[in-house]
Amino acid sequence: MKLLKRKLASIALAGGLAVVTGLAATAPSAAADTPCPSGKLCLYKSSLYRELTFTTTSTAICYDLDRFGMGAFTNGVRSYRNNLPVKATLHLRAGAWYNPDAYTALYAINPGSFSSNTYGPSPEQYGMVVCTGSTKPWDKPPAD
Repeated sequence: MKLLKRKLASIALAGGLAVVTGLAATAPSAAADTPCPSGKLCLYKSSLYRELTFTTTSTAICYDLDRFGMGAFTNGVRSYRNNLPVKATLHLRAGAWYNPDAYTALYAINPGSFSSNTYGPSPEQYGMVVCTGSTKPWDKPPAD
């Protein structure tokens, strides 16, 4: 009888460890992922959709990402999700907002697209601007 109790106890312990181990392996990724609501563009400071820093529902506007802590002397945008019906374009800015030559388009974020690990160039001493739809950053001053 003692042998049977020991076997049952060791089976229960092994099963409990397997469950605990499985939970420990999956919990961090679920906790790190910040969802992006439907109808929004979401930009994150970190990879794997961590540190949600910027969202918008606007489909024809530009934003200066310096004002959101994603511009000069930062890592810029490291992951994104675009749940808008229009594309968004990230631009590097190295001059006055009204000068088209001051901007370099980094990449377009198409509707429905996402990236959990965007290692584009960091803005370094430059600013970053995101525009939605067909809006260009030099059309009008970027919104706050």
